[in-house]
Amino acid sequence: MAPGVAAFVAASAGNPHSAVVARPATRVDTGERCAQRCRRRALDTATIAAVTGQSTTRRAPWRTRLSGPYAPATARRATGIALFLQWFIVLTGATVRLTGSGLGCPNWPTCTKTRAVPELKAHELIEFLNRMTTTPTLIAALVSMWICWRLAGPRRRDLRIGSSLVVFGVLVQAALGALTVILELPPEIVSVHYLVSILLISAAVFTWHASGFDRPIGLVRGAAGRTRQLAGVLMLLALLAVIVAGVLTTASGPHSGSAGTGEVVDRFGIFQLAVTLHARGAYAFLVLVVALTSWRARRGPALRDLGILLVLVALQIALGEVQYRNGLPWGVVLAHVVNAALLWLVASRVAIDAAYEPTAGPTSARTAPPTHDEAVAAR
Repeated sequence: MAPGVAAFVAASAGNPHSAVVARPATRVDTGERCAQRCRRRALDTATIAAVTGQSTTRRAPWRTRLSGPYAPATARRATGIALFLQWFIVLTGATVRLTGSGLGCPNWPTCTKTRAVPELKAHELIEFLNRMTTTPTLIAALVSMWICWRLAGPRRRDLRIGSSLVVFGVLVQAALGALTVILELPPEIVSVHYLVSILLISAAVFTWHASGFDRPIGLVRGAAGRTRQLAGVLMLLALLAVIVAGVLTTASGPHSGSAGTGEVVDRFGIFQLAVTLHARGAYAFLVLVVALTSWRARRGPALRDLGILLVLVALQIALGEVQYRNGLPWGVVLAHVVNAALLWLVASRVAIDAAYEPTAGPTSARTAPPTHDEAVAAR
């Protein structure tokens, strides 16, 4: 060793701050910490979270984001989007019919036999855009179903059934839409097409409502529960009868759905009878809603929803009177049809809220791994 180096080493031997002396100890400490981190990372993330109360995951991998498990808040958002699109597609479908664009694209799945997409013409674009609305509606329903089936915590049979029914209903609606075009707007198929949308809204409302609880929901038990369920069923049946009469009115009136393309389609021919039944049923339903509001005269979400329902019924009756006394302008009829779907949505919410409640007792003995949202929140 060179004399200068030897002298420096000898001088540093008694110096506790010497870099030459401290470095080997630092290397040993670093190696031990690295080994500890490696062993810690090899442990199960859920076990570490249970022991330390913190998650060691800084960022969930993309596989976890896709496969779950998902937080209840994620299911709430997904089912809400699916519900909105179920209502929105009623708006686009009614626009097709009331603007006379039902046969703007006379072929299916392409617009015409020679063109896959429509030309830049109003009736063709309106009809084809309604078809395209089915795609995001189906995607939202599929995503909602996937999240409900991969939800963290106990298995939610209510969410799985509800979300699966929505997906199945959207596929049925696609088939009915194809038949509507292929058979050139028969009033029977068109009417069923709208009524299936109404039932789909109920399934979507049930799924969205159930996603707001951290436990599965079930029917309310006891005499009080049976009374509430009976009241909800009677309300929905009464409203469904009014909606069916309204569908028959539209299927017998001047808005056949083909006026813009010059095609002639069959009508039911019972306009006056259907209008009479529809109007009387609407006023009877208004009385029923007032009675239910008085019966549930307690502050809370139920009374609030009944108040909203009461306002929508009054608006629906006003729109019906305006359209009937002004020769059925298509814009007012469109508002009437869309408000009917919104009215059914709120009525379904009221009936489901009255008939179902979260199940009592422990949720589940199964321990689920932490969700992606929980991992991010625990950083």
